[in-house]
Amino acid sequence: YDHRTPLFGAMADALRIRDPDAILVPYMQTGGTDAHLLAGYDMVIYGFLPMRHEPGMDFFQLCHGHDERVSVENVHFAVAVIGDAVGSLNGL
Repeated sequence: YDHRTPLFGAMADALRIRDPDAILVPYMQTGGTDAHLLAGYDMVIYGFLPMRHEPGMDFFQLCHGHDERVSVENVHFAVAVIGDAVGSLNGL
């Protein structure tokens, strides 16, 4: 599988705009997705949720736990990065 696509490039560039030290790395994740329903449409699909590590927050305890949560700062960061990536792909 070749991850070098315009979408991956736009995500990596957008991430570096908001966090110059960030590196986007492709990886396989356990869990379910609805992406298989779009497989016949000849499109590239990535799960992409940019988040920053926050000292004092135990991500693996919070992820899908009884008290699952994400900080407001991380929501703002994710929206900004995804917005930059979408804008880049659309010439904005």
